Amino acid sequence: GIKILTNLFKSLELNVIDMINMVALKKNPLKYRNNDIQKGLCNYDKVCKILSENSKMRKKLGRNFAVIVVKINDIKDIKKTFGKKLSDRIFVETATIIKNNSRIVDMVGKWKDDEIVVILPWLSKKNAFTIAKNFEKTVQNHKYKKIGKLISISTEVIGCNEKDRFDDIVKKIDDASRQDSKRQN
Repeated sequence: GIKILTNLFKSLELNVIDMINMVALKKNPLKYRNNDIQKGLCNYDKVCKILSENSKMRKKLGRNFAVIVVKINDIKDIKKTFGKKLSDRIFVETATIIKNNSRIVDMVGKWKDDEIVVILPWLSKKNAFTIAKNFEKTVQNHKYKKIGKLISISTEVIGCNEKDRFDDIVKKIDDASRQDSKRQN
């Protein structure tokens, strides 16, 4: 098993250390640097580093990747009604649901404010839409015990192709975050 995975990752120009780090980060993100300790997710700087690495790998190997921007609907109302501490718990619980429904190579991190991003290496935008819809359905069916109601999320899928530079990808994510915010207001 490990030998097959090692060969797979070598062929994709990743090494065993990167593979172990991805697995370890997915299992227990609080133990590793570059995490938003409050939320238990990769922080903005780490997300940008991983985006940059995926962008470089895409250029070398010609493989596209996708990013899903996740926004928890009504998170501001939850924060006003129940307080910041509980809204942070809702954020973490939602991020955990998303992590648990992601592939092992996917990276779930905190973007600015209350957004979650999921970086999906080696996945087309079309396939990322399917995963985004699965995230929406799974979160919508989850009961948040602390607030006694169902919560929904909005997702925006961004395809990253061979023409996109790192700055272009960050701009696309920021634009998707702003667009999502406008929809909620």
